[in-house]
Amino acid sequence: MDNDKISVCLSLSLSLSLSLAPLARARAHTHTHTHTHTHTHTHTHTKFSIFLLVLLDQSIKFTAYVKISVA
Repeated sequence: MDNDKISVCLSLSLSLSLSLAPLARARAHTHTHTHTHTHTHTHTHTKFSIFLLVLLDQSIKFTAYVKISVA
């Protein structure tokens, strides 16, 4: 049972990182086009914030999914 939980978590975290990378890149790319005249420092900070928000959102969804599927 514990091994099943571990493998579920591992496969979820793998798929999370795989799906997250292109998503974050796409968001950042879209952001670049909407705010072309923003300063580089602010822009980098905003990109990072967006990435964190996406990561948090995905983590919550995956945690909920793990709880449902493992319960």
